[in-house]
Amino acid sequence: MGRGRIATIGRVIETAVGATNRERVAWRVLLACAMVAAGLFVGAICWFELASVDLGYHLCYGRQFLERGVIVVRDPFIYAVADHFFVNANWGFQVAIAWLDRVGGVAALQSMRIGLAGIVLLGVMSVGRGAGLGWRGIPVLLVLVGLGAYERFDLRPELVSYAAMVVQLCLLVWRPRKMWIACAAAFAVQLVWVNSHSYFLTGPLLYVAWLAGDWLRSLIWRAGDDGRARRVVLAMLVAQLVASFCNPWGARGAWFPVQTLFFLREQKVSEGYMEAMGGGPWASIGEFHSPLTYVGLPTSRRTIDVYVGLLVVAAVGVAAALRSRRWGDAAVMVLLTAMSLSMRRNVAPFAIGTLPLALAAIGSLSISLGRWRNWIVVGSQLLVIGVGTYWLPQIWTGRFYAEELRQRRVWGTGLNAGTFPIAACDWIRAQPGIRPRVFVDFFTSSNTLPWLPKDWQVFVDTNTFAYPPSALRTIQDITNVNQPHGPFFDAEGINVVLLHPTNQTQRLIMKLAEDPGWALVYVDPSFLIFVRRIPEHAAIIAANHPTEQNMDLAAWVRAASRPHQWAGFELGMLAWGPLALGWDAACVELLRRAVESMPSSPMNWMNLGTSYGQLAIRAGEQGRLDEQEPLLNEARRCFEAALRLEPDSPIAKRNLQMVMKALGN
Repeated sequence: MGRGRIATIGRVIETAVGATNRERVAWRVLLACAMVAAGLFVGAICWFELASVDLGYHLCYGRQFLERGVIVVRDPFIYAVADHFFVNANWGFQVAIAWLDRVGGVAALQSMRIGLAGIVLLGVMSVGRGAGLGWRGIPVLLVLVGLGAYERFDLRPELVSYAAMVVQLCLLVWRPRKMWIACAAAFAVQLVWVNSHSYFLTGPLLYVAWLAGDWLRSLIWRAGDDGRARRVVLAMLVAQLVASFCNPWGARGAWFPVQTLFFLREQKVSEGYMEAMGGGPWASIGEFHSPLTYVGLPTSRRTIDVYVGLLVVAAVGVAAALRSRRWGDAAVMVLLTAMSLSMRRNVAPFAIGTLPLALAAIGSLSISLGRWRNWIVVGSQLLVIGVGTYWLPQIWTGRFYAEELRQRRVWGTGLNAGTFPIAACDWIRAQPGIRPRVFVDFFTSSNTLPWLPKDWQVFVDTNTFAYPPSALRTIQDITNVNQPHGPFFDAEGINVVLLHPTNQTQRLIMKLAEDPGWALVYVDPSFLIFVRRIPEHAAIIAANHPTEQNMDLAAWVRAASRPHQWAGFELGMLAWGPLALGWDAACVELLRRAVESMPSSPMNWMNLGTSYGQLAIRAGEQGRLDEQEPLLNEARRCFEAALRLEPDSPIAKRNLQMVMKALGN
């Protein structure tokens, strides 16, 4: 479709059918309110503490470049493997954040994240306008893109990728009139993309899809064919392909994204396999699974529900684009939809790239609806205002994220305390006699690196390209207690274990707490540390012996109740540590408060029932039989509540049967 026709459609869409001057004023007021509501919503959903589990290793890699002028291609921060080469496609992003951190600290990093998110959102608006979407469609577009993409808006290389992708789409829909400007712009954006994130081949693929769709359209309808537009896009495609080879590894770097896809197929990730179904260790990483596998699950429930709705919007948009002879746009939407169906991490680029084109295509066909179109527009604007009014307070209080079980998403600035073990690492550095090496759970590993003592390493970090899959499987097996920790820790010379208590690390914490060769020396609301009982650690162990009796329960409650956190959800998360350590009385106190604040969480009810059950067992062992039955009845009540919320839970059913048997029923 030519730019002149797009502009004409845009002007028609901007004017209500048969509207008087007074009605036009009302339209403008309604649009202004919807724009404010949409802007506040996407602004709020983009304003949160830094919490990427990968940020630590990216910072350390970037610092290596600033200090030594060398791109990290063999990870010096891990001891699982010594000489494993990988193509570091994120090196440009790493250098940028390391420099920003050096000159401006966390505030500069947060500014970079907000700036990139702003580019994405402004770019989405520009793509929509360039494709013919009227201003009244922009609030709906912003809200839908925000809901579809916000989970990936942390400070990570993907955010640079999204910004580059949307700028390339802007060039595609606006197409600069001068060929050299179009090519220079496409080349420059692609150059940044190639050296920041491995998704850079998405740009050329989008252009290929558009060219293929537009060429097919021209074969069928030659009238109005715009051959010059295809020549400009083809020239920009060539510029993108040339830029793809402008990386430190040349052809090898350009081939890296394709090589990664083959590797994912080898791990059976792309075939939808979980590790338990015969897939490789990478198959255990949730973001590589199809988003449709999460339908009906509580984790990220809203995001997945929205994604299913967006698939419907995309399907209608493709049909509308085909009907209005915008086959290039339709091909782009089909490509991004297919990519999103393959893995969950592609939902964000799907929302960012597909929605502006889909809504523009749908809007171009709505002109024939007459006054019905006005009612649809009014309804959409009111819906946007309603969404903003309803969800803004929930984002502010943290309930919005708690409902999706997002522990690491908190309104505000700075570093998230549950993601970055800064206090725990400060404690390690303050112990002059402590001996390396340290073992850290997978999701905490990278974010210990910037704060560990100099030259300390972790077994692996979250850069899964930096070591073979066997090392990833090892850390999974140790953490999940599928492999005994003792022989492994002895063989690797591990003397310190730092863990973030979750349901994944709970069993390892229990094993270490029972192991006479290890001592618990540090506990805070988010992390705990064990050290090996060796002569060098005798003084550390003597001076640091946290117990349930000296636990500052009030401080834990305050940590879960700080502003912008939903206390019921946070208290449930903080209870994992005491639960694994057998501090059941403390668990009961934390979880009682949790279920009072958030009674809709089956996990909180289940863990509370488990704590009551453990207290009942202990009372029976100590001969306090008069206390045992009331505790068992409390456990029964909790498991029944969990089953009302999650009727198919096998764990709750089994635990309830055990309690009923103990009660003689």
